[in-house]
Amino acid sequence: MVAIATRSLNQQVTWWPVGNDGYGGDTFTSPVLVIGWWEDRQEIYIGNIDRRELVSKAIVFLDRAVSVGDYLAPGDQTATSNPTLCPTAEKVQRYQKFPDL
Repeated sequence: MVAIATRSLNQQVTWWPVGNDGYGGDTFTSPVLVIGWWEDRQEIYIGNIDRRELVSKAIVFLDRAVSVGDYLAPGDQTATSNPTLCPTAEKVQRYQKFPDL
């Protein structure tokens, strides 16, 4: 797969970085609006969390690195502080960085 050019990243994506609460649960930092490209597309992949074969709900290209376990949603969802309450938010199951062209 070829890296997507930054100029093609013309959509807003909301990103919730996730931290650990110290008790095995998640904490959510304030949502951040980033520039990216969100594609509702199904692809088979091997998950980073448990190495199972999974089917994606979306492929998302971003202008920055995110972590497995973070949450992403298409559009501006920054009014929602908890991504689990956002119906369009999805947990990042796999992250892959492509080198610049």
